[in-house]
Amino acid sequence: MQVARRNPRGKALCERYDCQLIVNDHWRLAIEEGCDFVHLGQEDLQTANLPQIRAAGIRLGLERVRAWKDAVAPIPLVAIGGLNPERLDGVFEAGADSAAVVTDITLNPDPEARTGEWIEKTEGWR
Repeated sequence: MQVARRNPRGKALCERYDCQLIVNDHWRLAIEEGCDFVHLGQEDLQTANLPQIRAAGIRLGLERVRAWKDAVAPIPLVAIGGLNPERLDGVFEAGADSAAVVTDITLNPDPEARTGEWIEKTEGWR
């Protein structure tokens, strides 16, 4: 397990330049620092306390997909990180044009079958 190192200067710099600090993986640190967003990978989503994250007002990536799509259109937007077939509808409904996936397939006990699930799920969105 990786230990998050606290760097209060990061949050201060983001505030100074009117930027958002998005913490990767370490949701407890995101709460402590008062961040707006946290990026959680697939393994992190399984162990994170989502009610506690929501109670702290921290948002996860799907809510921003629509805003990013609006900002980059007509450039295609690719959703990546923490995806599985069950979350795919949400990212496409939010405006993503495609999804990139690695971990959900490579860590699956049957990667070939999981790839088939992805193909089947994405065919409905063409």
